[in-house]
Amino acid sequence: MVFAGEVVLVAFILATVRFVADAERSGPAPRLDLLGSVLAASGLGAIVLGTLQSSSWGWVKPKDSPVEPFGFSLTVFVIAGGVALLWGSCAGSVTARRRPQTRSCTSTC
Repeated sequence: MVFAGEVVLVAFILATVRFVADAERSGPAPRLDLLGSVLAASGLGAIVLGTLQSSSWGWVKPKDSPVEPFGFSLTVFVIAGGVALLWGSCAGSVTARRRPQTRSCTSTC
C-alpha cells in the first residue's frame, strides 16, 4: 500500500494521455544526445547510490565503507562523481547548441 498514490497517478496519466495533442514542430526532428543521456543517467544513479549507501558507508567518517580514500567515506566521492557526470552532461549539451551547424566539404568541393 506504500505506492498506492503512484499507482493512481500513473493510471490517471495513462487514461488522459490520448487527449493531449503533440505540439507542431518546424524544421527537422531533434536528435537524441546519446552521450548526454548516458552521462545524465549515470550521474543521477551515482548520486542515488551514494545517498542510499550513506547509512552503511557513513557520510564523512567511514563506517563500513568498502574503500576509504584519504580516510573519508566513499559516499562523498560517489556523490561528487555523480555531480561531475551531471555537470559534464549539461556542459556538453550547451557546447553542442553553441556550435554552428555547418556541413564540411571534403571530397565534393
